[in-house]
Amino acid sequence: MSSSAKTAPMRLAKPSSKASKWNPPQAKTTDILMTLPAELRNSVYDMVFTNDSSWVIIHPARQIRASNHGEIEPAWREPALLQLSKTYRNEASTMYYKSNDFNVEVNLAELPHACKRLRGIVERCGTTAFKSL
Repeated sequence: MSSSAKTAPMRLAKPSSKASKWNPPQAKTTDILMTLPAELRNSVYDMVFTNDSSWVIIHPARQIRASNHGEIEPAWREPALLQLSKTYRNEASTMYYKSNDFNVEVNLAELPHACKRLRGIVERCGTTAFKSL
């Protein structure tokens, strides 16, 4: 090829208007806990949920827990495992409420709210999860 030969400039294709951001395929995650047999899942729930002190639920905004040693500990909340999905909540909430002692102390003004929460627990777990109600 001679040095006097002209070469055509290279043109790059313009991106089409249909082009969108690249979305990589989502990685498939396996819920390892749900692949275990029910007996093993129940053993895991028992280890996670069982607490040797009572939960004292006083006020929705300022809940505290009294340990067996008389110490005041952080607020009570349902375990995160019960909040993962309806499947976990339905399967494990009865074990959680049967495995622990709860003392509910509310002001008279908060009674409707407390009753609503307790009613939700009873609807999920039945009354057998309670020593007294």
